[in-house]
Amino acid sequence: MANNPTLLTMPIAENGQKNTIPATQAAAGDGLLSQSTGFPPETDLPLGAGGKAPKREDFNGAFNLLSKLMFYAQKGWQFQFDAGQDYFAGCIVRDTTDGKLYECINDVSAGGSVPSADAVNWKWAGIDPSMFANPDLSNLTATGENHFLEQDFTIIYPNGGTAENPANVTANTRYVETNPFPGYYVSCLAEVQYNGNWGNPEWYDDHNQRFGVRASQFENNEKIIIQTATNALLGLTGESGNPFNPSNRPTTLPCRVKVWKIGKVASA
Repeated sequence: MANNPTLLTMPIAENGQKNTIPATQAAAGDGLLSQSTGFPPETDLPLGAGGKAPKREDFNGAFNLLSKLMFYAQKGWQFQFDAGQDYFAGCIVRDTTDGKLYECINDVSAGGSVPSADAVNWKWAGIDPSMFANPDLSNLTATGENHFLEQDFTIIYPNGGTAENPANVTANTRYVETNPFPGYYVSCLAEVQYNGNWGNPEWYDDHNQRFGVRASQFENNEKIIIQTATNALLGLTGESGNPFNPSNRPTTLPCRVKVWKIGKVASA
């Protein structure tokens, strides 16, 4: 099925008259629905012979009970661990103790310990719903996913520069810097500063003149090479597509290189 079926806007009979459907019939012969027997035998007898008519409230109660389960699943909610339930290997539940999902690895009878305290019968499913609690990702830890946001990215400043005092690079020059993430493949983006703004100078080559700056990983993955073009660091915007819209073609500008760690180099 390519698309969702018609979705429930609420459980059926949520605001209607309904009976709570018990596990077993409360009183024999009362004609009421239960989970154990469904509609009992007396609902199949003629009223004149002592039969009982099925109750509208029972139908509503049954529809409500079943559609609540479907509505819960439709919303993407995960069922919470219930010590009163039997569980079977392969099922996944949420432990409210720590908010994480656990997979059952052995059949567990009712009365068992919470999954987070039972490493014999449960294992962490590798999904922590709390990480989705706030979309700005402020809840990520420095030892976890925050590596991607902060520790897997840095900026280097070639030719002895620093963040406070970026050094200039000059046209037709090669600069060699150490890979800030030794043992890892990296992605690099060279930028220059022009009129107080940082941006990618792009690269333009018309076979007569060459403008731009490039940065790339080289030499057994432990060096970052910054190469400037022969004639200038920036061409006119229409020539190279750089964002600066320069009025001239500067040959010397402050430079920095953004570096992202993208994968560990395999051991030989």
